[in-house]
Amino acid sequence: MSVVREYGYEYDAAPNAFLWASCEENTVTRTEKDAGLLLLRSGRDAFKCIARKHAAVILMPALSCSSMSDPFEFYGREIRYYRLQPDYSADIDSITAQIRGDEAELILLYMDYFGNRAFEDADLQWLKKTYPAMKFVYDRTHTLLQPSSSPFCPDYTVASLRKWAAVADGGLLWAKDPSEFDEFSKDISFAKERLEAQAMRKQFFETGDVLLKERYRRVFATVTDRIDGDEKPCGMSL
Repeated sequence: MSVVREYGYEYDAAPNAFLWASCEENTVTRTEKDAGLLLLRSGRDAFKCIARKHAAVILMPALSCSSMSDPFEFYGREIRYYRLQPDYSADIDSITAQIRGDEAELILLYMDYFGNRAFEDADLQWLKKTYPAMKFVYDRTHTLLQPSSSPFCPDYTVASLRKWAAVADGGLLWAKDPSEFDEFSKDISFAKERLEAQAMRKQFFETGDVLLKERYRRVFATVTDRIDGDEKPCGMSL
């Protein structure tokens, strides 16, 4: 009997009736506004919400993937990258060097890497006081399952839920006033295609059928392009 292996990549999922029904019912753009939470299709959609709302210069860590920068570039926002220290903390001098005196609005995007904090609270407070036009966006995708002990409250917190669970779609956006975001796409094709691919991946592990592997890998490699091309952010299907 041959052993089927695949390291990393995407989650597989059982063809769960509830998941399929959720994708068919078009139950998108769900919110829990009392908690300041928006349930979105992906982390990219969370960034799109922010990019649409704020015509700002984005200060982004140099170690960032395209899923973080693409949503801002889609709306024509200028991105400036700041350096990280050897321990992956943010280089404060590099951040301040990117700021010009006439900036109408700034967004500082930051995230923690490998359990190392990007900023000490005192540094965040100093930046907030020194640059009143600066808004803070904390990407918690890497630390979503860890409780936050920081007293500093960013303007927005984002996370990609589907990076942690076998769900077809899922992005989280916490905002002080989630009602400021009110335009969403109703397209659920992304979730439906990814769920079908996740089910194929599960079947591949059970049967070893390499044709299934080629099919689901093709879907995973291309379906995210739909997010990048959508004019509006989209809500979560579940």
